[in-house]
Amino acid sequence: MIEHSRQTIQLTVGFIVSPALELDEHRLAAFRARLEEEGIRFDHAEQGDAGLILVREKPSVLQVQVATGQVAGGAEPVAVSQLVVATALAPEVPAASASDFANAAHEVTDVARDVWPEMENVLGWNTGIRVLFASSTEHSFQYLWERRLGQSTDDLSVFGRPILGGGMRLVFPPGQTPGEQFQAEVRVESFLEDVRRLYVELNLGSGNPEPISAMNPTSLVQVTEEFLQDRLVPFLRAGGGESDAGLA
Repeated sequence: MIEHSRQTIQLTVGFIVSPALELDEHRLAAFRARLEEEGIRFDHAEQGDAGLILVREKPSVLQVQVATGQVAGGAEPVAVSQLVVATALAPEVPAASASDFANAAHEVTDVARDVWPEMENVLGWNTGIRVLFASSTEHSFQYLWERRLGQSTDDLSVFGRPILGGGMRLVFPPGQTPGEQFQAEVRVESFLEDVRRLYVELNLGSGNPEPISAMNPTSLVQVTEEFLQDRLVPFLRAGGGESDAGLA
């Protein structure tokens, strides 16, 4: 894996909040207007009974979604709302930097708290990052299978056909130390649009209720970036020497 070849193709952060937000036309219009006041202007908007989706195409792709939903709660479901900020998954359109995205997401959540002051709790959050790395072998699965996992390509001959791509998925429970009480899920696989590259996806999430003051996208983006750089990248770097064997 060639570490300096990293290309970020998506960043996302989302919150489940309660009580459910009033998503009437007046509130949604106020939300859009306040975002424009903060310099976040959108090119497209989709508004319906369930909520609002805003899309910005430049200077970097940004999408904001506010929607209603339900979660289990006692005898009957409880109405909640979801606020998600993300860059679009488009490898040909580089995502914003982590710091620029965090700043934009923080502006969005600050505006949301002003427009909907009735928000009291964050019931859960999730954050994720998707990146591409160039492989140090001709085929990214060769790197994963032989160099990182120490397996033989010959073992795959039982399938009687070439390998187009493959990968691994790892799921970790919440940690026990402060600041680590979130679940982590890792996917590493061949990027089938260009098998010389590795597709790496990291998602973190927590379902621990917190006061609305805990809604901090900047902190979550930083935690995600640190997990990627300090744990996931070193894991991918580990392994034996490169192999010259092919997969066909």
